[in-house]
Amino acid sequence: MTTTHTPGPWNVEISGDGSIIVFAGDRAMVGAPVIARLIDRPGSYADARLIAAAPELLAALRDLIAQYRSDIGPHGDFERYEDVIAKAEGREA
Repeated sequence: MTTTHTPGPWNVEISGDGSIIVFAGDRAMVGAPVIARLIDRPGSYADARLIAAAPELLAALRDLIAQYRSDIGPHGDFERYEDVIAKAEGREA
């Protein structure tokens, strides 16, 4: 099933109780409670930053593929990158 993700930019904030929350604008994201429960786990804040960067990373990858296709033509090997985009979009890779 393909669904559209919440548009970015997303950002990470630490609440007054120390919970890590990923926001899209002023709205807390669905995964935020899971991240908040994992606050004591090493790497939780880094994981939250990676999640928050996901929309921009996806857009940058799409732009990069488009640029390389423009420069190289249809003969470039883009399968790995297209598989990652398909995974991010909930399509089979």
